[in-house]
Formats: sequence, structure tokens, C-alpha cells
Amino acid sequence: MTDKHQLRTGVLGTVIGGLILTLILWLSGFLPSIWEGCKFALGWFFHFLFSSVSMPVWLIVLISFLVVPTLFRIFSSFRKEALGHPNWHDYKQDEIFGMRWRWDYGLYSGGIINISCFCPSDDTQLIYEDWGSKVAFQCETCNTRFGPFEGQINYFFGKIERQIQRKLRSGEWKAIVEQSKLQ
Repeated sequence: MTDKHQLRTGVLGTVIGGLILTLILWLSGFLPSIWEGCKFALGWFFHFLFSSVSMPVWLIVLISFLVVPTLFRIFSSFRKEALGHPNWHDYKQDEIFGMRWRWDYGLYSGGIINISCFCPSDDTQLIYEDWGSKVAFQCETCNTRFGPFEGQINYFFGKIERQIQRKLRSGEWKAIVEQSKLQ
């Protein structure tokens, strides 16, 4: 015979088992001492957290949660630079489809953000024309035209992001970072 309500039976069994365990601990006199210990620890923690030195301790804890990861990132980048190893965070520029692309990485997610394209000859930021099914880019300084490329502008920027991610996965970014350091 199979149970058609396995989830309900599991939850019901857990609740009943918990109640039985609570009753056994209460009758043995052990549960009140656990409760008193938890209340004491919680009271001590809140007293510690909200006591003041020259500023509230909770503010010090909050600041440490913000500062420690930042310091770790800074020191790890110095260590890698000292060892001469390129860092993937340094890969922020590349020429893709004949245009120079620049971007940043999200502070917490590490995802690619703020993608922009520039003319490779005069470094002017390019403007784009979206014709629905195709997109083209043009330099206002030298009038160089790039494209048209298939797809709408969001698809094309996604395509650039996928190329950047591919180069990060394949390790091609290392040669590009090394080349940019030599220039």
C-alpha cells in the first residue's frame, strides 16, 4: 500500500515526534534549563551588541562586515600583482567585432556591467542605430561605421557579454591583459 500524501505524513510525523520529545524533556526537567541557558546567552549577546564604547557595538559589527571584504579584495589584488599574475578583474577592455569594448564588474556579483563601445581609431564612444532586426554603430568624430549586425541592440550587447564570458572561461583574457600592460 502506497501513501498518496507523503509530504503531509512526513510533516505530521515530525510535529508529533517533536511534541513527544518536548514532553519527555519537560518531564525530565531538562527543557527548562535549556530555555534558561538560551535566555542568558541571548541577553548577553544583546547587551554586548547594544552596549556603547564610543559608538554602538552593532555599528562596529556592521562596519566590519563592510570593511573586511573590501580589505581582503585589496590585499589579494596587491598579492597577485606582486607575484606578476594577471587578475581577471583587470580584463575590462577588448576589441570585439572591430570595436573597442569597455566594461566593469559588479562589486558583489562579479557580473559584467556598464558595457560601452568605442571607436578603435580615435577612442570616441560610438552611437548606435537600431533598425529593429539589425543594429549599426557609428563614430561621430571620424564617421567610421561598424555593422550592420543581426539582432536588436539588447541582443547584440548580450552577444558581446557572452564573448567576454567565453574569453574569461577559456583564459584568452590573460594574453589581452598582458598585452595592455605592455602598451
